[in-house]
Amino acid sequence: MDPPVKMVKKVTMVAIIFAIIGVGMAWTAFIIEQTSLVPMQEEYFVDHTKAERDSAAAGSDLANLQADIEEMKPTILTLKLVGIATVLFGITIALLGILRMLSLMPIGLADVMRANMEDMGLGKKE
Repeated sequence: MDPPVKMVKKVTMVAIIFAIIGVGMAWTAFIIEQTSLVPMQEEYFVDHTKAERDSAAAGSDLANLQADIEEMKPTILTLKLVGIATVLFGITIALLGILRMLSLMPIGLADVMRANMEDMGLGKKE
């Protein structure tokens, strides 16, 4: 196998790894959001009236619940954004690998044509 082809295969594997990591991060953010954040928000907003939420004393369970909700939002957003960015980076690497492979195709085609011509006895005569 030619060294450029090996390089393209490595680039493709790196792209796949980045895409898998990115999708995993995005799904992790989604799962955390659905299993942790949404139930906390339901408890905070559905189970308590606006007056109860506004009058919650510092350090109370309701105030701690609000603090937990506010702390979790940036974490989930970061996971989503970094996950999507990682997927896009993986796609970019894959496209660069495809571009490199396309640039190598004329060289490979010339090698195949040269071999076929030699097999048919049409090669250079010395």
